[in-house]
Amino acid sequence: MEWQGLEVFLSRWFGEQDDETECMGQPGSPTPMDVWVQEEKKCHTPEETAAVFGGLAVSVAKTLGFELDFSKESVASLEKLLDFIYMDLKKTCLAQQQMDWMINLFGCYLGESMLGNGLKEAGYYWARQEDETLFLKKDEKNQIFPINKVFKQLTNGPEDGVNSFFKIGLMIAEGKFPASK
Repeated sequence: MEWQGLEVFLSRWFGEQDDETECMGQPGSPTPMDVWVQEEKKCHTPEETAAVFGGLAVSVAKTLGFELDFSKESVASLEKLLDFIYMDLKKTCLAQQQMDWMINLFGCYLGESMLGNGLKEAGYYWARQEDETLFLKKDEKNQIFPINKVFKQLTNGPEDGVNSFFKIGLMIAEGKFPASK
């Protein structure tokens, strides 16, 4: 499927539609943003919130022509999707709420992928900072911030790609990354 751009993303996921535009298959049906808001209200723990966001990221990516499945290989697809979004951000203006939602959505997907590919077994879990930002934590010295990494890729572009972050995170969890002296 071809990249359809942020304007399609905005119209489908935030409900900016006219009578001829379908959202979730039916004109006038709840937008995925509406559904997400309802689901997010049910979440009480960081784990529940991250699971909802991560699952919705899969749906958003599919709408935009990208397949995500929480595998190691799909993180390369996530990076490519974020690159396309980065390029579109140069010509599309997003409201801060929309940008924050997208960062959290794909950041939680990245974190869920990391947990499912070794970090959970290494003792990492979702935690919440005082400002409500989710992050992965093993203890006070071992913390990983996938949401911040997505923010960096969407702000700085491909040089801050999520795939190398993912790989290094897994290496750290496996004890294969050299510790600093």
